[in-house]
Amino acid sequence: MGGYASGRWFGHDKKTTIEDCHALDLGVLERDGAFAPWRSGRYRWLVGERETGSIGYRVEQRHGGQLWLVLDYAWGEAKEHVVIPVRLETTRPHFGGVRWWDRCPLAVNGVACNRRARKLYLRGRYFGCRHCHNLTYKSCQESHQRDWLYSRLAERLGTSMRDVKRLHRGWIRDAQRQ
Repeated sequence: MGGYASGRWFGHDKKTTIEDCHALDLGVLERDGAFAPWRSGRYRWLVGERETGSIGYRVEQRHGGQLWLVLDYAWGEAKEHVVIPVRLETTRPHFGGVRWWDRCPLAVNGVACNRRARKLYLRGRYFGCRHCHNLTYKSCQESHQRDWLYSRLAERLGTSMRDVKRLHRGWIRDAQRQ
């Protein structure tokens, strides 16, 4: 107990972060005026000036006026053609206007998700919400990096981990003042 590599993440894969996936942001499409029936375009991901990926999209009106965002892209080494229809919805914020949402198109264990989201993430072959892809935020993983150290110090000092964290934050504030 407490030996080399006995930390929480040893032998355990960390979750993939949303920062490691391509995100389709409906807010960006909304600002570009994409949500009109029969509108089409291209969504691109850039790192600086370099394009790291792109997909085609079109908006279709189906089922009594319901709008659908149809994603159209090539996936993988074989450039497999993938088409995914995503149902769109709107809500009215308190201060006016319209906010667009999508319904997650994925099914997990045979059950359709249909969770409302503003962003869909490409992980593997399909776009889905962060819950279906089991994604987390990088900041969540980094927020507990020192917990193993705090718990060891607390154990040796005979106090709680909370007290050690509070003491450490005080040292940092004192160092910043100097």
